[in-house]
Amino acid sequence: MNKETWKDIPKFEGLYQASTYGRIRSVSHIRRNGTGKYMQKGKVLNFNINHSGYYQVRLSKNGKAKTYRVNRLIALTFIENTYNKETVNHIDGNKLNNRIENLEWATKKEQTWHLHNVLGVPYADCSKLALKRWKNEYLGA
Repeated sequence: MNKETWKDIPKFEGLYQASTYGRIRSVSHIRRNGTGKYMQKGKVLNFNINHSGYYQVRLSKNGKAKTYRVNRLIALTFIENTYNKETVNHIDGNKLNNRIENLEWATKKEQTWHLHNVLGVPYADCSKLALKRWKNEYLGA
């Protein structure tokens, strides 16, 4: 088993990091409140499961918070996307397994092929699942 490695999440450098094990943590940093400054200790964040069955996490920057899918944050942080593929595929089909060895960038067509040929989902069901997955990916759910 490889050692867990942490790396800053792009666009969240110095605030949040992703790990090769599929975890997200906040980084210790100085915060300001109405009376002064204090040290906010970093911690591993808890995830929620969204309506599509993917882990999601809420990150904030400059006072604005947004919810992100964990698999996408891990892929953006660790996996090069040379061909600008738009989706992140879970190789084993488990939406909750966000370790880097289980994630890959994929096109929508590659996602459908993977559902059918690797995971054994019939084509009739592939199009329904893929359409739902792509809508969620596009909407950032």
